Amino acid sequence: MDLEIVEPMSNPTSCIPNMQWFKYSHDFCEPSRMYNHEYEIFIGYVAPVISVSTPVSLVAGFGWNRAPDVELILKQHSLYVDKYQEEYKSEYLLPIKQLYQYLSKMFPLQSRCNIELDKMWMGDGFVLPSQIYINSDPDDIDTKPYLLPLPKELQTNDIKELASQIGCKEKQTAETLVAVLHLLNKKHEQSDSEKNSNLLDLDIIIRILNKLKNVSDVKTMNVPIPIHTANKSKLDFRAASECNYCNAEWLKELAEEDGESMFFVHEDVSSDTAAKLGVPSLTDNLLSETEGIQEWGQKEPL
Repeated sequence: MDLEIVEPMSNPTSCIPNMQWFKYSHDFCEPSRMYNHEYEIFIGYVAPVISVSTPVSLVAGFGWNRAPDVELILKQHSLYVDKYQEEYKSEYLLPIKQLYQYLSKMFPLQSRCNIELDKMWMGDGFVLPSQIYINSDPDDIDTKPYLLPLPKELQTNDIKELASQIGCKEKQTAETLVAVLHLLNKKHEQSDSEKNSNLLDLDIIIRILNKLKNVSDVKTMNVPIPIHTANKSKLDFRAASECNYCNAEWLKELAEEDGESMFFVHEDVSSDTAAKLGVPSLTDNLLSETEGIQEWGQKEPL
């Protein structure tokens, strides 16, 4: 029978203010449940650890040098995710970095696929791994909060390899930018966002479109295009082929007078950007509608 004879550490060397150190239901704990105090930063909030002053002979005798299971470490990571508050950011930085370093170094590459993190640190909180890209470039555009670079404090080879294994993107690409546009399209289809949020999203959208217009095969990438709407507080999207950009104001007025149902690109999208993304001009669209009209009049010369 495993008797409760060991007193767990109750005063850790460091503790995040808004988190509670692991407390056993009794004052003493079974030796088989204890871990070395060297692991306190990885599991101290979810499992009992021995006191720093524990004699080496006891540590060896009870086998307290054993490494904690990955499940325990991931449990503590989940606790970080749940408890994080911005005011304690500085206290979270080091424990989180050390936890990632431990995960990346302790387990061989072939077993890292068994490590699943629902969320990962992004510098000021946690997001889905799929919202983070690992390798930054000076030409990258700011797409926060939808797509973010791996924070500088996590830019080590081991942690970058871990990030790749858990589903972070390798870098910001045309494909990842198009995915952000689809994400925003879905967001605004499903809910009415606040005006400030719309302005932020629109700014991101325009930056993405202005970068995508220089991609050679962008017309084949199904890029959602924001369109003009009567409701300025709403963002709506259409495929490039379903939109028009206005290259002649008088034609727009004529089309509206004729009751033509058309989608015009958002006024913040330039004509140059729209054209390079595959949006037809209003002139092209109206001319295409006359292709079936037969020429008439005198055919033979007098």
